[in-house]
Amino acid sequence: MPTEAFFHLEEQKKMVLLESAVSEFSALPYEKVSIFKIAQNAGVSRSGFYYYFKDKEDIYKYLIDQIKEEFMTELGKDKRRYDIFAFCKKIFCLLANVKGTSREALIKRIVSNAKPDDVNEFLDKFELCAEEKQFEYLCDLNDLNHYSRQEITSLTWLLICSSVYALQRYFAGGESFETAEGRLEKMFEMLKYGVIKECKRDKTGGDKC
Repeated sequence: MPTEAFFHLEEQKKMVLLESAVSEFSALPYEKVSIFKIAQNAGVSRSGFYYYFKDKEDIYKYLIDQIKEEFMTELGKDKRRYDIFAFCKKIFCLLANVKGTSREALIKRIVSNAKPDDVNEFLDKFELCAEEKQFEYLCDLNDLNHYSRQEITSLTWLLICSSVYALQRYFAGGESFETAEGRLEKMFEMLKYGVIKECKRDKTGGDKC
């Protein structure tokens, strides 16, 4: 998180620093982004950067958090509730809709840079949301076979990984929105209904031969 000094900056100076970071993270892979370049383009010294953020990861995660907040605000405008599959599909569509906007390059980089640790961090925050009773976006959870926190988190991990893959195909793989969306729906179907024919399922845990 930014330091207190950042929050006391004038809004214009905050915006310039964040826009400089957005520009760098949009143009380069994460590992090649330079703090010096971010600071230089924002008109502050390298040492001045550390007055506001701990390191490169700190400002990167802050940008991601800002995007998350924007999308949660957008979701909040819709008073409908979703089953967990439709909810993740809604998030996929919101992210896909940035294509052709000023946010496209950054979202594309974020999706391309996504690592398992990023997903784990998202899920940690998802659990926190549950504790804060922000499951109001979800409904029909009783339709699931299991509804313990651990199991809902595991399912969410799979759904997010599927969504990230479909977004990568859309933003970087040259697929149309319809193709990427269809790919995601197919993966969701496999998770929702399983891949083993019902008549072939062994209720004791194994597969029938």
